[in-house]
Amino acid sequence: MLNSRRLILAHFWLAFLVFGIALVLGAWQMFIRSPLHTWISDPEWYYRSVTAHGTIMGYVFPTLIAMGFGYAISESSLGQPLIGPRWAWADFGLVALHSDFDWLIIARSEFWQVGGVDGESDGSGDAGLSCDEAGFFER
Repeated sequence: MLNSRRLILAHFWLAFLVFGIALVLGAWQMFIRSPLHTWISDPEWYYRSVTAHGTIMGYVFPTLIAMGFGYAISESSLGQPLIGPRWAWADFGLVALHSDFDWLIIARSEFWQVGGVDGESDGSGDAGLSCDEAGFFER
């Protein structure tokens, strides 16, 4: 029997909660890019949602699943309670807090401002400089 059931389930519940948020962001991205909807007036929000969706699906969701699964396997295979449950709860809190900070950084990012790297815009809705023009791919 697992002694750290609440800790393990907390990891899985938070993982599936952020997965649900990522699903909503993915569906919104498909809707915006589909012919059912005209392009949004500010492409910044689209690219921020792409970044948030990728961060959740690439980092937050797999980390929470791996941590919860690791705690469950460790406890069941060793047949003894988890050593240091306070540290495990602290790690869970840090992951939850970090995922909140990811959202804040993505939502308030100054880098993704319309107008490109130099902040100038011609009013056409174009982001200004392309990645090649801005030198992002130079070595």
